Amino acid sequence: MAIKYIRNVIKVKAKAFTSRIKCMMLAIIIGQYHTLYSYIPKIAVFHMWLEGFKDKKAYLWKEEFALVKSKEPVSNAFAVIQDKREITVIVERDKLSLDKVIELEEGWKVITFDMRLPFELVGFISRIATALASEGIPFLVISSYSTDHILVKEGALQKTVDKLSELGFKIKK
Repeated sequence: MAIKYIRNVIKVKAKAFTSRIKCMMLAIIIGQYHTLYSYIPKIAVFHMWLEGFKDKKAYLWKEEFALVKSKEPVSNAFAVIQDKREITVIVERDKLSLDKVIELEEGWKVITFDMRLPFELVGFISRIATALASEGIPFLVISSYSTDHILVKEGALQKTVDKLSELGFKIKK
């Protein structure tokens, strides 16, 4: 009787929580936390992948991009990553100024996941990586505040689009 009441309270009070939190709350309440804990991440990933993203969209940028090891940050870049050892710039090839280049890797395409990805999401990129790795497709990942982007070489673009389509993404070009 108490468990039925607690389940009802969870349904009413925790509607805004993710499935992972609900599952953890229920497991703690019924005293099975130690048994269920190892399964909760898998349940959360499965649930968020299948039900959390019914409308999976991605956008394929038409521009060609270059990855640059640069002498300084570039203002018109898609992304600038500055760590303690180097400055990496991802920039549209047409906007690249060669005077700042130390090393250059050309021929990249960007695919943006055109959806808001919550910070609690577990396994999103892992699922993408597994699918692309199964085809031997190398790629790079960039995360922004609310979504992720992948970069693939132009030669692997069609295979990448096909794999993402198999995962249920609608690719807008």
